[in-house]
Amino acid sequence: SRYFHHHHHHHHHLHGFKFQKFQKHNSEMKFSSKILTLDVYQEKDSRVPVIRVFGPHEKTGRSCCVHIKGAFPYLFVPLNASALESIDPPKARSVPVLLRNLERGFQGCLESVFKSRREDREFRYQGKSPFVARVEIVAGIPYYGYYSEKSSHLFFKIYMYDPKAIGPCAALLRSGLVAGHVFEPYESHVPFFLQFLADYGLSGMATLSLRKYRVCSV
Repeated sequence: SRYFHHHHHHHHHLHGFKFQKFQKHNSEMKFSSKILTLDVYQEKDSRVPVIRVFGPHEKTGRSCCVHIKGAFPYLFVPLNASALESIDPPKARSVPVLLRNLERGFQGCLESVFKSRREDREFRYQGKSPFVARVEIVAGIPYYGYYSEKSSHLFFKIYMYDPKAIGPCAALLRSGLVAGHVFEPYESHVPFFLQFLADYGLSGMATLSLRKYRVCSV
């Protein structure tokens, strides 16, 4: 189960499409298909994860494959003074600059530890591959206990490029090897597909509906 309900002001933008020759579509028409199964791959150059959803078209019943970009695997780390200082010593700066520095900070710390642990069988570091896609600051309310809406806790929401990196990165954050600080990651146990489905109110055999999409004939 998920530890807390989180909310922030950023909007996710998902783009469903198939590759090769694209045809124009009527923006008023909505594409809908059932969700039978999912898998994921990473684009070779950008390493952006792409979710593939397989299932029958809702109207025609024909089998289709939807490629979805814009969803990234993530974990949460509580934001407190000691965690913030260990990754990025406090200075007078704007929030966007702070977040960019946090992205570089987490990336640099994780990269240095993985380089020293090349024997890790669970996740092999590929050298120049980035781990961290971006970092956001979000507010979350724990499910357990009694909390008012004003008692939100702040967290770093760390988006990763590679779903396979979530588990090993969470283990490193807990180990104290990253920036000499013991972090407590949340939701690192939730599989990427379940994160995606839960975040967009979807489930197996549910209907996936897209208003912005590109279609190609195979």
